[in-house]
Amino acid sequence: MANNRLIEILNSNTGLLEDLLKSKFLQNEILGMLKSIEATIPEECRENFYNNLSTLRICFNHDKSFCVNNSTVINLDKRLIYLAENNTENKFKEELLMEAYHELLHLASNTIQVIDGEVRGNGGLQEKPKIQDGKMEFTDEYEELTEGLSQLLTLRAFGKKSKEDTSKYSTQVEKAKILVKKVGLDTMKRVFFNNRNGMEPVKKKLIELHENPNLCAELENECHLKNEMQIAGFER
Repeated sequence: MANNRLIEILNSNTGLLEDLLKSKFLQNEILGMLKSIEATIPEECRENFYNNLSTLRICFNHDKSFCVNNSTVINLDKRLIYLAENNTENKFKEELLMEAYHELLHLASNTIQVIDGEVRGNGGLQEKPKIQDGKMEFTDEYEELTEGLSQLLTLRAFGKKSKEDTSKYSTQVEKAKILVKKVGLDTMKRVFFNNRNGMEPVKKKLIELHENPNLCAELENECHLKNEMQIAGFER
């Protein structure tokens, strides 16, 4: 039943179908990826995914005007697409699919709003949004952990261990794994894909387990510190 809805949404999104004509490889792989992501999301948390998929566009060259004029956009590396399309080595194809999968997970968690004529998407791990003038106000307080959980879910979908991760999110993945180990993957996925209650379910679970309820903020800060040290040249 869910798969039928997925196919109906895909077939009705003419903009996405047009974008996919630019990459035969992605055209052949997109349905399988979306089915995998759909299965990853708890059933009661899938509405964001379906809503955003109905207007999804794929940008192949990081064109900012394209992103502004379309409500739900994922950016993919044009060079990587060329390598995947024109190379027999599977590593390029897998790298492209993993990049697309990671970005589609963000799409699946985003709450899309139009504020003052500007399209904004907020999702992933965040504090509970405040309602201001009938609109939800989110923060980017857990941006690093959001990237870490997105990449962790991507690695697991492709049957890879975190030590095999070649992305720029290795630190974020390790920190996200700490939370997953503490409160469970199911709790983390429910918070990630349905952010209306913010991080409260995670903090509540930590308290029940007699763990530090500020652990989320501490892990986020550790990611930021590591990033700053790398930028300053203290770590490679």
